[in-house]
Amino acid sequence: MHLPTLIDTTFSVITVILVLSLMASAIYEFIEKYTRQRSELLYKAIQKALYDPSLKANYAELLYRHPVVKTLFEKTDQRPSYIDPAIFSEALVDVVVQEYETEQLTYNREEGVYELPDDVMKMDKREKFSQAVAQFSYGEFGTFLRTFQDSSTSLDQMLSKITNWYERYMDRVGGWYKRKSQNGLFIVGLVLAIGLNIDLITVTDTIYKNSEIRENIATIGEGINDAGIAALNMSESSKKELRKVVENNYKNLQNSGLPIGWSAEALQPFQEDFQTVVKILLGWSLMAFAISRGAPFWFGILSKLINIRSTGSKNSRSND
Repeated sequence: MHLPTLIDTTFSVITVILVLSLMASAIYEFIEKYTRQRSELLYKAIQKALYDPSLKANYAELLYRHPVVKTLFEKTDQRPSYIDPAIFSEALVDVVVQEYETEQLTYNREEGVYELPDDVMKMDKREKFSQAVAQFSYGEFGTFLRTFQDSSTSLDQMLSKITNWYERYMDRVGGWYKRKSQNGLFIVGLVLAIGLNIDLITVTDTIYKNSEIRENIATIGEGINDAGIAALNMSESSKKELRKVVENNYKNLQNSGLPIGWSAEALQPFQEDFQTVVKILLGWSLMAFAISRGAPFWFGILSKLINIRSTGSKNSRSND
């Protein structure tokens, strides 16, 4: 196997995977938009961190009712999929202090109103927070808050520590979401692979053996790379641009000569021996697994291979 052929084959196969990965991502994001998996995962993660069954108040629920957090709701019943760390720390301290103040209210019979005792009124937010935490049992939430209180000498320092903890916690939650997304992308990828009849084994074999198909798909890959190089950061605007490129080039992929899609000819292998059927099923599964790695992963490899191919072409011309 010649090295240029191997590189071009790899480049073309990754182009096919990238096109399908972006299609799968678009479909998965559409599903996520309506199932709101990201916002539900965030809500469950905050519940896990803040809920303590030994307390009367559910501080996770109170945090979501905080006025600033409420502004993040897309609709009244649609919780946010992201809460800024600074907003989280401010809101958490606020709800703990507010709940403490509520418990300290006394009824003034003369005025006919509830009011805070003078000693509580004189306290600043840091002191009220400390008094609130002092009343908590040594359950999970109480211990959680004491960690920040005992290691801080000012309100700003405590807020900073809570913010830093939340950022680290969100990194873990991001890992949970990534694993969940990969599982979802695998399912979507498998549906795409079967629905479009694109198995990785047949695709690789065809591209390697047919130089014309290989060159056609390589051209598509170069076009995607040129148009979508800014999409490596996968911002919302760049993703939309790249998807347009993929939609336009999927038709080119169909016209490249690659044996994809369903037809009478495509059904013929299923009438052959069991080994052939197993190979197709394995090819679909491998394609689904490749898709589950995500478009950014394959886009990064595609861009690196562009550089390798360019270097190879320059060396080839210099040798000539």
